[in-house]
Amino acid sequence: MVPLFLQKTHRNLLKIYKAIAIFLTTAIPVETSGDTIAIIAGLDLVGSVPAYTALISSTGEIMPLLFSGDMAISGSIVSVSMNSSKISLIGGQTQTGSNPAYGALVSPSGEITTLTIDGLPGMHGIINSVAINGSGNGIIGGRDTTGPIYAAIVPPAGNPITPLLFSSPISAGGIINTVAINESQNGLIGGQGFYDFQPAYLASVSPSGDLTPLTLTGGIAITGSISSVSMNASGNGLVGGSDMTASQPAYAALIGSTGVVNPLTLTGGIATTGRITSVSINSSGAGIIGGTDLTGSQPAYAALINPTGTVTPLSLMGSVATNGIINSVATNNKGDSIIGGQDLTGSQPAYAALISSSGAITPLDLGVNMAINGTILSVAIDDLGNAIIGGQDLTGSQPAYAALISPTGAVTPLTFLGDMAISGWISTVALPKVITEAPSNLEGYQSKNDFGLQYEFYNQLSWTKSPSPGITSYLIYRDGTEIASVNGSTYTYQDHNRKKGVSYTYAIIAVGLGEIESLPITIAISP
Repeated sequence: MVPLFLQKTHRNLLKIYKAIAIFLTTAIPVETSGDTIAIIAGLDLVGSVPAYTALISSTGEIMPLLFSGDMAISGSIVSVSMNSSKISLIGGQTQTGSNPAYGALVSPSGEITTLTIDGLPGMHGIINSVAINGSGNGIIGGRDTTGPIYAAIVPPAGNPITPLLFSSPISAGGIINTVAINESQNGLIGGQGFYDFQPAYLASVSPSGDLTPLTLTGGIAITGSISSVSMNASGNGLVGGSDMTASQPAYAALIGSTGVVNPLTLTGGIATTGRITSVSINSSGAGIIGGTDLTGSQPAYAALINPTGTVTPLSLMGSVATNGIINSVATNNKGDSIIGGQDLTGSQPAYAALISSSGAITPLDLGVNMAINGTILSVAIDDLGNAIIGGQDLTGSQPAYAALISPTGAVTPLTFLGDMAISGWISTVALPKVITEAPSNLEGYQSKNDFGLQYEFYNQLSWTKSPSPGITSYLIYRDGTEIASVNGSTYTYQDHNRKKGVSYTYAIIAVGLGEIESLPITIAISP
């Protein structure tokens, strides 16, 4: 959710720029010269305040999407997610009429397929969070603004969506703040109930859409909220939020693949009063959490989480460690992470840093204006270490801000056109999952080398190369055990000294950029 203080539009300043805005808003979407690598979204704060979403190319060019209807007049996109095929799912609200919820699929070329959200949310509601997996299945969550909770499964075609059936009492009143989905189409949703003392709500979602509420313990089960969830391919999750009883401590927990909730032991002031605003977990079960410690001078807080639940707070540097907030965190499958937020001391500059798997912190240089007054609202990082950040430059007319981050920490701010260069913010960013595509057409047969007095049997393998760029090698497995590797330009292998009449099962795995492995292709060679 966007902080309330960012929702003040500073009308007097906007009047100064009105003449410029009229000219700049005639700019048409950019025809990008590179492949789509990211999606960003937020709010254009000029004029009628239309929704804003854009695709980002590998050359750093911005291609704004062309919304139709009310979203082009007034609306907001608050969550985006992009899969490995660079198909995106976006969600938010149309802020005209009765303010209906809004969701859409976006193709890699920017074509928009609007979701049909029926019922009350389609009349007045909001989608707070979206997630999409590699096969194009998605999940969206939010609420009908008259009270009822809302979430739905989104198929690859976009429509029809399937609303989830919540049971009493949360079906009558509540909100979904955050959703996640993995490649097996299992999901995790979190939020808060609007009944009794307003307890936190957490549930797993099956591929068919069945909801299983998870058992929370402690104060958060009485009064609290889940603000962020993350889920890996194994079905393990990481969640964060706030226990709103007594002193209102922060809350975080690991979720086992069977749905068991294991609360984390947070230490320091945040264990007394604080909140976790963002979490991220990787394929090995390691994660990162971020938020703010609301005791004393209210320092920013971030910590690494190992798969067994050990919490290692990060020693943030500079004045953000005195007073600040971490709004967003993300980690990749190698354990490298990025965090973003705001230093709330002095002129209140933006803050972002890369975090190594060992916890080493590299603060990023975000530019002159952001170093004076700004905020980072959303971050994302891929398995190659490339990252993107989004937020707002809070100097002058308060333009939107977004930047690409290299694995070494080089910051390349994106150049906005039109209204966003005058006043706006980027509240959500996403990168596609980096994958290595598998080789294909694996063939094999047994043959014989006859040396006269001696002979041997060998199994001959051949395959078609992976279409992914930068393939460095192919791994060869026999009956589940790695037996060899060949370079990325070799597409055959002979497995010598095999027994006649014995069946063998082989698998080939491509290794690509960043040592990311493909799924295996297999073949059985039988006598």
